[in-house]
Amino acid sequence: PCIDTSLHKTEIIGQVARRFEESLRNWKQENQNGKVVAVVGVGCDGHTSGIMPIPEDKKKFEELFENEKWVVGYDTEERIPFRERVTTTITFMKNEIDYSFVYISDEKKKDILEKVLEKDKPIHEIPGRVINEMKNVEILTVVNV
Repeated sequence: PCIDTSLHKTEIIGQVARRFEESLRNWKQENQNGKVVAVVGVGCDGHTSGIMPIPEDKKKFEELFENEKWVVGYDTEERIPFRERVTTTITFMKNEIDYSFVYISDEKKKDILEKVLEKDKPIHEIPGRVINEMKNVEILTVVNV
């Protein structure tokens, strides 16, 4: 079975987020011994999954991504061409993913990979830093650090 995260014709972004979260929580409840495995990337700006950096507003970042929700739908406010995002949260990534493969495929991302691996950088500035707090992370890359 697959969890459908596509936007249905009559839905708005918040409804997709609620449906996705409900599906994840139901799966977890029905498969209590199941393992969650994720493959995630890191963008040149330090984003991961659909979690964009909000360096100018730590509180907004925390309200969106560091709460009890597993999934959030939000507007990136013109930070990127595809403004509306549905993504799992920092909370979900840290607490619910059992194994993660982080794929960084481009030598142009060397600088951001170094920042991601520095443990003292604020997560609202570089969301990819969450990998330092996740369980069982393997980094797959062609980038020489």
